[in-house]
Amino acid sequence: MKRILVLISLVLAVTISTSAQTKNDAVEAYNKGVDLMGADPASAIKAFEDCIKISLQLGEEGEETMELAELQLPGLYYEVALKLFRERKIAEAVASFETAVEVAEKYKDTEFKSRSENVLHQLYFTRGNEFFRNNEDDKALEYFKKSLSINSSYARAYLGKGLVFRKQEKTPEFAEAMDMAIESGLQTNDERTVTTASNTARDYFLVRSVRAKDRKDFAESYSLIESALKYDNNSTETYFLLAVISNAQSKWDEAINAINQGLDLLEEASNEDKAKFYFEMGNSYVGKDDIDNACKAFKNAAYGLFQESADFQVKHVLECK
Repeated sequence: MKRILVLISLVLAVTISTSAQTKNDAVEAYNKGVDLMGADPASAIKAFEDCIKISLQLGEEGEETMELAELQLPGLYYEVALKLFRERKIAEAVASFETAVEVAEKYKDTEFKSRSENVLHQLYFTRGNEFFRNNEDDKALEYFKKSLSINSSYARAYLGKGLVFRKQEKTPEFAEAMDMAIESGLQTNDERTVTTASNTARDYFLVRSVRAKDRKDFAESYSLIESALKYDNNSTETYFLLAVISNAQSKWDEAINAINQGLDLLEEASNEDKAKFYFEMGNSYVGKDDIDNACKAFKNAAYGLFQESADFQVKHVLECK
């Protein structure tokens, strides 16, 4: 690039024109920018922009220097922003990358526009997390949405939105955000975010199901536990709670089905770990007036913390043989 401009300088030097000095100024500004590119990108930007201003005044005679200077600017703005990012100056880097995107768009540089946006959407996410930690929920949502406006498949930004909605107790919005986090995570092979979103959603609905159960709102509790199972059908605690809620509504067969699913997951577990499931199964069979199976269930429940209660059912309540 320097060699080309030296030739331009020679041509300009022998051109008889009242504007010859101005043309030389454009070339000198360009060469100054080239010299500064590696060591001082910010100063190089100023030099190239000076070159463009001078070239614009020249009209057609300044088109070549202007085009050459314009080619350099998108990459330089990207380098300046990247330096701020590497220095962990996040707020400054965000503003700088936003400018880099604008410059790349102005000069139709698709490569540096894409590269700038690729970093910018992650920085928006980082800023969103900072606002979330500082309990600035509205700003957190704003930046998570900005991240997604650039990369609509960024699973972590959907997760961030979901965490804000969880704090705000906005259940429909929370579920929608977590669904998108899982869907996007699966599409982009982001297994960590898929797992985090699934577990977070499961626990959210589990906690609310327990609350509903405690206030005797069993229909609501049942609906919430079904939502929890949507996010994790391999949780023994979820199946146990589903059994308890089903029994509370006299849905004996559904309770037994939930217990069997939980026991399948506990196949390698100890008898003590299985005891509470069998005890709840005994209650289900009592509800069905199936004393034989109730006795079998309570006998299987006679371990650990449930041994005394199970033995009482077997010997004194059901008088099992």
